[in-house]
Amino acid sequence: MAQRTPLYEEHARLGAKIVDFAGWEMPVQYTGVMDEHLAVRKSAGLFDVSHMGQIEIAGPEAGALVQSLTTNDVTKMTDGRAQYSIFCNERGTVIDDIIVYRFSAERYIIVVNASNAAKDFAWVKEHERPGAKVSDLSGDFALIAFQGPRAAEILASLTDVDLSSIGTYYHRRGTVAGKGDIII
Repeated sequence: MAQRTPLYEEHARLGAKIVDFAGWEMPVQYTGVMDEHLAVRKSAGLFDVSHMGQIEIAGPEAGALVQSLTTNDVTKMTDGRAQYSIFCNERGTVIDDIIVYRFSAERYIIVVNASNAAKDFAWVKEHERPGAKVSDLSGDFALIAFQGPRAAEILASLTDVDLSSIGTYYHRRGTVAGKGDIII
């Protein structure tokens, strides 16, 4: 049975065409590819990316473990930063491209591609060490990509966060559409 994102029922209620994608029942379109493409290019569009894997690494050795598993230097990250990186195996072969989010020196969340989520989690878990607990948070969160030329303007009307204070590859917590503790 394919998995469903936390937003699945809303997609079904709104009449989305649902397809299997990497073992998930995902919306592929609502009104049509061209309509939706133009809407995002001219205004904004939401994309449910909740099927992406999320791996948490927490504890006093979290930063050291993330540093050992990724190709970019996480020691340059501060709280509230994100970093595009890559998992490579011991031979230097690419396992997956990822985004690392630093919440504190002792808490990181790594977002991985949906088709590799189970494999990536197993690989990271193999490297777990004392002081760096590895947890699979996949499916615990709804992840939404909101993009298009009017995305920031629209989101600004729905949040208490000053979006201009969030640079590229930064994140902050705030309220969105009346829901608190959202990572933006």
